[in-house]
Amino acid sequence: MLKNGNTPSQLLRIYSRQILNLDQTEDIDTDGVVVLITRDVLADTELTADETKRVAQLDDELVSRRQILAQILPNPNFQDRGHWWWFLHEGPQVREQTKVLA
Repeated sequence: MLKNGNTPSQLLRIYSRQILNLDQTEDIDTDGVVVLITRDVLADTELTADETKRVAQLDDELVSRRQILAQILPNPNFQDRGHWWWFLHEGPQVREQTKVLA
């Protein structure tokens, strides 16, 4: 159990649902920020190899919804380019750029 009260498995299920919710949200301001914050939590969570692979798959889904998220980005509160999801308004390449810089 993590400090936030969820196991990595639960976080992955939450992240998956939140990504799907982006397709039908009427409140992108809230739902968009929530999914990005959940991704922050996952970035700070120790994951198994299988869980890391699942995060990458879900990240693909998040990137495919970058135009939805662009409605709320950029967010001036987030400057850490290592958390590429906060910069999706710049395009899908931010994910790969972050991997190169790491």
